[in-house]
Amino acid sequence: MKRICAFFCLALTLLMCLTAAAEEANLIANGGFETLDASGNPEGWYPTAYRTQEGYSRIAITSEKAHSGQYSAVVENASANDARYTCTVSVEPSSLYRLSAYVLVESMEDTGNGANLGIEGIYSYSDCLFDTGGEWRYLEWYGETGEDQREVTFGVRVGGYGAESTGKAYFDDVRLEKVDALPSGVFASVWYDTQSYVSYDTATTQQTGQKSTALFVVLVSLLAWYVYENRADMARLLALSAGDVTLMLALALVGCVMNCVYHRLILSTYHIPLDAVDWMGVTFVANAMAYVLPMRADLVFSAAYYKRTKGLAYVKSVSMAAGNIVFGVVFALAQMFVSLLLTGVLDGTWSGVLWLLWAVGTLAVAGFIAFSLLVQGRGARVLDRVKLLGDVVRGFNALLKNRWLLWRLLACLIVNNAVQLCLYMACFGAIGMPVTVYQALFYNSVSWIATVVSIVPGNIGIKEAVMGVATSLTGALFQNGVAVSLLQRVAVMIVYIVAGAAFAWPGCRRWNAARHAE
Repeated sequence: MKRICAFFCLALTLLMCLTAAAEEANLIANGGFETLDASGNPEGWYPTAYRTQEGYSRIAITSEKAHSGQYSAVVENASANDARYTCTVSVEPSSLYRLSAYVLVESMEDTGNGANLGIEGIYSYSDCLFDTGGEWRYLEWYGETGEDQREVTFGVRVGGYGAESTGKAYFDDVRLEKVDALPSGVFASVWYDTQSYVSYDTATTQQTGQKSTALFVVLVSLLAWYVYENRADMARLLALSAGDVTLMLALALVGCVMNCVYHRLILSTYHIPLDAVDWMGVTFVANAMAYVLPMRADLVFSAAYYKRTKGLAYVKSVSMAAGNIVFGVVFALAQMFVSLLLTGVLDGTWSGVLWLLWAVGTLAVAGFIAFSLLVQGRGARVLDRVKLLGDVVRGFNALLKNRWLLWRLLACLIVNNAVQLCLYMACFGAIGMPVTVYQALFYNSVSWIATVVSIVPGNIGIKEAVMGVATSLTGALFQNGVAVSLLQRVAVMIVYIVAGAAFAWPGCRRWNAARHAE
């Protein structure tokens, strides 16, 4: 009997120790909202809302419903608002964490972000809940802290930055735990906002921009010299018919609009309200800037615009664009493969040099993809040390996980590239050098790859040289590639500059309105 009692006491003690350890793992001292101060507010939690006028929101502790214990937090918006209880917790730099809670949505309109967990100060939030069927639903979210981050402030909320919601939700048993690794297939959100990810305004980047501008001047001078030396051939560009010009501008317009739609699809993943100025206008203005300003100033502009007007973190904007680069390169290499294969089968021409270049590019991309899949979820420090690499890897991995977005982007790319094929065929036809569809497919893929990394504004001179080499390798004249590249460039540039100028004023007004609201 004594042994049984001793065993029982030992088991009970062990159970108590394990329970205590489990409780210590939660970095939130009052995650169950059970400890209240003299005013009835939960200790360590602070109510806040975007609209603070009376009647908009109720943020309180209630005994109406509870997942465990006696109390839970209720956030109720009578009108569209972003309301939440916030809590600040100490964290370790460059670490992975799991934030979880039990949520019961009583009623929620299908607008905004609904009930969610979110980080204060940046546009970063968990999955959004709009209907839990009257039951408590477990919600968890993984995040990564920054290199110098020592604390994080999060909220249990209804709504979000630029994504206000109307409805009522209860939150209980909120936990924050440090984890060593992410579960398979889970992608950690960024829980910090730092302009170091957009380090274009630092002294180093200014020097790089100066070098880019100097190189731009050199390349433009060389291109102008080449055009002058071959002015007899280039004179064809000044003798285009009105029909050719109209056709090229129309195709360029359709292609530019499809590019806007492509970016609209990417932005839709962040659940921010967008109108034509936000997605079409910003894309037109940014691409117009890309033709005249160095070092991806277009990317800086887009990131800054969405940060100020929509609360979208710089890191998300940059990662969004950087990760998309890999997807575009893969698509371009696939196009090149199809074009080289058809050229060999239908024309009997198998260019060893072109196949070698395709193989090198494919191996390089395959190596990058393998590296991205290897480091995902492991918080690799190399991604923190090399910011650009980290942006591309995180953005690409996020894209792979979003099958809904991936298929829509693929459909948009197919349509856009069909338009670009027609544009290149029109450009070649305008200089008196008709090409087949699969030849245009090859030139289109080469042209796209030549503009992936922006070294000078619009990569002017570089793209023309690459297109000249491409036409030489396929048996045509070097100057034909240069002429076609210039025609395509001018047609697209005219569309972006004209449309960008049209959207510049409403975009500027929205920027200023957001600045005054800060």
